Amino acid sequence: MVDGQVIGTVALKEKELDQFTGSPWLAGLFVVPQYRNAGVGAQLLRAAENKARALGLRKLYLYTPRSRRYYDTLGWRLQQEVDLASGSVAVMEKILVPHSLFQQPPQGRRG
Repeated sequence: MVDGQVIGTVALKEKELDQFTGSPWLAGLFVVPQYRNAGVGAQLLRAAENKARALGLRKLYLYTPRSRRYYDTLGWRLQQEVDLASGSVAVMEKILVPHSLFQQPPQGRRG
């Protein structure tokens, strides 16, 4: 929100595509056009991923007809292409690694 106005949304859903059995789904990512390309979408994705982790989820799926490269840059990976009546979409997944805030850093060389 900016100045009390919603500028973006995202949702977690149990089911999104009938043709695909995976669950749960990230859905409804939308950013008001004037706020796009400012990192709002990435912030919304991180918030949804963190909420999913807090719920104990280990994996999320999403589908997109046009934004595969965007999600690739944020750690999502192509699961499969699915043909819908409206056209082909990329079904993507993200493995949710547990938050590492309280974990010890890996032992490595110091330089």
